[in-house]
Amino acid sequence: MASKVVGVFLILLILGGLFFAVYSSYKSLRFSITTVSIKNIELKPGWETIFYAITGNLLLAALSTVYAIDLDLAVRVSNPSFLPVIIPSFDYRLYGNNVYIGSGRYPERVMVEPSSSRTIHITQKITVSAMPSLLTSIINNQGMLDVKVDGEAHLSPLPISIPFQSTRSINVYQEVRNKIESFLTGKKPTSTQVNTILILDPFPSSIAKGQLVVFTGRLIRADANTGVSGVTIKIFDDDLIFDDLMASGTTKSDGTFRIEWTSKPMDPLNCTVEVYAKFEGNSNFVSSESIHHSIRIS
Repeated sequence: MASKVVGVFLILLILGGLFFAVYSSYKSLRFSITTVSIKNIELKPGWETIFYAITGNLLLAALSTVYAIDLDLAVRVSNPSFLPVIIPSFDYRLYGNNVYIGSGRYPERVMVEPSSSRTIHITQKITVSAMPSLLTSIINNQGMLDVKVDGEAHLSPLPISIPFQSTRSINVYQEVRNKIESFLTGKKPTSTQVNTILILDPFPSSIAKGQLVVFTGRLIRADANTGVSGVTIKIFDDDLIFDDLMASGTTKSDGTFRIEWTSKPMDPLNCTVEVYAKFEGNSNFVSSESIHHSIRIS
C-alpha cells in the first residue's frame, strides 16, 4: 500500500514538474516591436495645407495632407526557454501617442523553437482624418508617432493567457515629406537603401547675436533604431526660396552629432532663424530631415 502511495506521489510530482516547466516557458516569452513602417500613405491636401505652407509652418502643412496610413509592425516573439512554445492566437490593441487606433487578432498559429525567436507582422489601417485627436498628438509630438501594441497571447495546451506590451516610434512627418518628394521628383528609394530618422535636440528659442550655439542630435536607422556613423549632417536656415547652410558636422559611431554655430541673423529683414538638420543620403541610407525649430537672434 505504501509503495502505491509513493508511486502516485512520484507521478504527481513528475506531472507537476512538467506543468511548471511548460508554464515557465510560456511565462518567459517576450514580445517586442522591432520596427514600425508605413506601407502606404493616402494624401488629400486641402485649403489648410496651402495656408500652412504660405505661413511657413511646414510641419502642419505636411501633416494636414494625411488622410490615411497603413502601418506595418514587425513583432519579435522570443522564447529563451528550453521547450518549444505554441501560440494558437493572440489579441492585440494598438495605440498611437496613447490614442486608441484599432485592435485585432493575429490569424495564424505561431510556434517558437527553444532559445530562438520569430518575427510576425501586424498591419493596421488608420484613417487619420477621422481621428483628429491622433493628428493633434502627432503635431504636438513634433511629427513623431509612438506606436504601442498591448495584448494577450492565448497559449496551448494550457488554458492561460500571457499579457504583453511594447512600444516603438516612427517619424510620420519625415515619411510624408518622402512621399511628397517622391511624387514631385519621380524618385523612389532603392530597395537596398535603409530609411533613416534624424533627430535635432531642442535648443534655446532666443539667444544673443555672436553667441556660440551647439546643435546636437542623432541619426538612426528606421529599421533598427541604431546610429548611422560617419555621415555628414548639415544645419540649414529654412528660407522662402533657397535654404541657407549654417554649419555642418559628422556623426559619431553611435549616430550622434555636435555642430557649433556662432549666431547671426541669416536674413537682414528677419531676426528669426528657422533651423533644421538634414542628412542628404547616400547609397546605403535614404535622406532625412529633422523637425524645424525657431530661434530668435537678439
